[in-house]
Amino acid sequence: MSTSWFSRVWGKTPPKIEPAVAATPEQQAEERAAFEKAVTDAVAAAIKNDEFTQAVATNLASQLQPSLKAALDISSVEAKLLAANDQLAKRLDDVDAQTTGKLADLSSLVDSSNTTTAGKVSAVEAAISQIAATLSELGSNVKDLQAQVASPDTTLLSEQTSKLDNIAAELKAIQTQIASPDTSLLASHTAKLDNIASELVAIKENPETGAALRTITSDLTSIKADIKDNDSSTKILEGIKLSNDSQTALTAALAEIKADIKDNDSSTKILEGIKLSNDSHTALTATLAEIKAANDAAAPALAGLETKVGTVITTLSAIQNSDIHNEILSASKASNESHAAHAVTLSEIKAATATPVKIPEPTDISGLETSVKSIITALGSQGTTLEEIKAAATTPAPVAEKTDLTSLEASVKTIITNLDSQTVTLSEIKTGSSNTEILSAIKSQDTVLADIKTGSSSAEILSAIKDQDSVLAEIKASTTSTEISASIQAVKSDISASKDAVIEKVDSLKTTIAAIPAAAPPSVEGGKVAETANGKIEDDGVAVEAKEVASEA
Repeated sequence: MSTSWFSRVWGKTPPKIEPAVAATPEQQAEERAAFEKAVTDAVAAAIKNDEFTQAVATNLASQLQPSLKAALDISSVEAKLLAANDQLAKRLDDVDAQTTGKLADLSSLVDSSNTTTAGKVSAVEAAISQIAATLSELGSNVKDLQAQVASPDTTLLSEQTSKLDNIAAELKAIQTQIASPDTSLLASHTAKLDNIASELVAIKENPETGAALRTITSDLTSIKADIKDNDSSTKILEGIKLSNDSQTALTAALAEIKADIKDNDSSTKILEGIKLSNDSHTALTATLAEIKAANDAAAPALAGLETKVGTVITTLSAIQNSDIHNEILSASKASNESHAAHAVTLSEIKAATATPVKIPEPTDISGLETSVKSIITALGSQGTTLEEIKAAATTPAPVAEKTDLTSLEASVKTIITNLDSQTVTLSEIKTGSSNTEILSAIKSQDTVLADIKTGSSSAEILSAIKDQDSVLAEIKASTTSTEISASIQAVKSDISASKDAVIEKVDSLKTTIAAIPAAAPPSVEGGKVAETANGKIEDDGVAVEAKEVASEA
């Protein structure tokens, strides 16, 4: 009882808390070693547990199997290869379409250029023909000029001399008549004037005559108004225009005559004729002055009013009965022509008198002939050049040589062979022995794990784990996955190289196709460029199919 009592008392008594004592470094090291040993023992006990071993094996198998499947799955590689081939075919189709459009544009440009060149050549030929005709006319004119200079025409000078002689004879006859005036005519005029004066006195005294004069005055006023009302300005202007035209023509004719006279070697005869003309003009002027003085001295103080009235009445009746505008225009035209002719003739005679005509020197036209010959020679050479250009433009273009595509076909066949070999390699990778070895190793691991589960010896478990670790290490260190990756990379590099080679061949094919139209323009006879619906380009029997290359690639 004492013992139980003591135990009860001891249990009720609280334990005495002693103050903590600081641990020394040796104690800390011992505690750390003990902790590490306990952890190691716990880990070893856990490793020896079947459930832990099974979980580790399952986890390793689940982690290794997807990576192996992903490494060995070739469908993704095939999908990428097919996508790359589709993109390449699409690019080739786009290149074919662009090449076809560019060839069509080039054909249209060549056609328009040929049309423009033909038009320019025809225009140059027409210009050359005109120049040749002008040169032929110039040669004929030069020959005519040489003939005229060699044999001057003196007929015009003789005609002018004969006309001047006739004028001198007429002036002498007038002088003869004026020198001996007829006094009987003057006496008869004086008697008539006296009669007219007496009749005028009688008329003034007669009221009927005054009424008749007033009537005549009113008639004259009305006729004047009628003349003003009539619009004859157009006819008058036409008459003046005709007069001006005739004066211009007469001036030109006189200028030609003057030039011919200056060119002809007849200055002595011309001077003599001009001297005679001047003498005759002087005598004529003196005679006219004498006639005017005699008429002024013999004129009566009163004019014949009756004669004037009768003349006015006759004129008025003629005006009333007929249209005299045409006569007025013709008279004014004739007067203008005569005045212009007289003025021009007198001015030319005066100028010819003031400046003696020089004897023309022989004209040396050898330089002109040389220039004309050189021009004809240059035009002949230009005509030859244009004929050569025309012949080159009209000559059919040479048939384009057949493009040698054997190297391209060989390259395409090489690409196809490489692709076939790559396909075989991928098939071997799919069905290779490495996959079988990996699968057998995994199955052996499953067998080992099953043995571990059923085994009772820890030594066997440890050996199995070590075997598993070694197998895993061998799997990790195996070169099979590396070889697979290297094979895949090699396939990718081969595909990239094949793609680059195909693109390079397509570029060279484009260059060859672009060079074909330059050798044989479509618009020139002999070569034809045609585009078909499937992108086929033909040039004189040469055919290239760009889509066939794309499909083979």
